[in-house]
Amino acid sequence: KIPGSPVAYWITEQSLKMYLINNSLDNKYSPVVGMTTSDNSKFLRFWYEVLSNKIHLRNNNKWFWYSKGGGFKKWYGFEEYVVNWENEGYQIKNYKKDGIKKSASVRNEQFYFKQGITWSSVTSGVFSARLLTKDHIFDSGGSAIFPNKQDVLPILAIMNSKIMDENLSIKNPTLNFQASDIGSLPINSNIIGNDEISKLSKTNVLISKQDWDSFETSWDFKNHP
Repeated sequence: KIPGSPVAYWITEQSLKMYLINNSLDNKYSPVVGMTTSDNSKFLRFWYEVLSNKIHLRNNNKWFWYSKGGGFKKWYGFEEYVVNWENEGYQIKNYKKDGIKKSASVRNEQFYFKQGITWSSVTSGVFSARLLTKDHIFDSGGSAIFPNKQDVLPILAIMNSKIMDENLSIKNPTLNFQASDIGSLPINSNIIGNDEISKLSKTNVLISKQDWDSFETSWDFKNHP
């Protein structure tokens, strides 16, 4: 009755009921794995290592925002990296590590630069999901899911709730969160389209962004609060 048929003999009837009465997230939206450059030291930079007018938001087509996962932070954050995606990633797509073969994996390119939700695939703490703004490419360490625009905030709220923690403890008790584990999250249809939940989720994103922007490593840093 639980997606993937995990050995989870210890769960409560209430936990099992989550799966019996609700569809899973991947019934409607499938989580996807992002790009692997095969040589991050060559293709990635912190945003403050390149000229600001060379980054995508400044109308240049060489450096683009890159979501690479990170540690624990809910709602918003880890806006740190840019990737060389000049000429639609020509250098990455044709890079031969050690001169042997094409070694990068450019996965799910159709989702690049779309708004979605991302999370850190590997973490030392509990699970956390963040808003992925539409101007990003995403990494295999920061996999993502791309709901319809009106569904992003309520799904982000569910992913940051205790329901997700419970789901992951059943599906995968390790600290390595695969796309299939995220896709098994049971989704209550009453939450999707709930204006109050969307409003609260948006507020949490804004609070988290304000916190992130209070550090000098944020692109939007102005002054210490």
